[in-house]
Amino acid sequence: MLGNLHTLDIGFNNKITDVSMLGNLHTLNMSRCNGITDVSMLGNLHTLNMRGCNGITDVSMLGNLHTLNIIGCKYYWL
Repeated sequence: MLGNLHTLDIGFNNKITDVSMLGNLHTLNMSRCNGITDVSMLGNLHTLNMRGCNGITDVSMLGNLHTLNIIGCKYYWL
């Protein structure tokens, strides 16, 4: 669907609720996307920016990430 897309910025978009098809990207910025609750399919990303994403309560499947930004999230899992 997105072919060889490397980086995607969907930040500040509360209408997006499903990011399961974005797991093959290198870098994803989804800061302040409070409609997203499930990030379990994003474990293959290199860099994930979830700054201010308050709908996510479980990051256990993101162990393979190189860089994870959770500044400003309501929940801290670490």
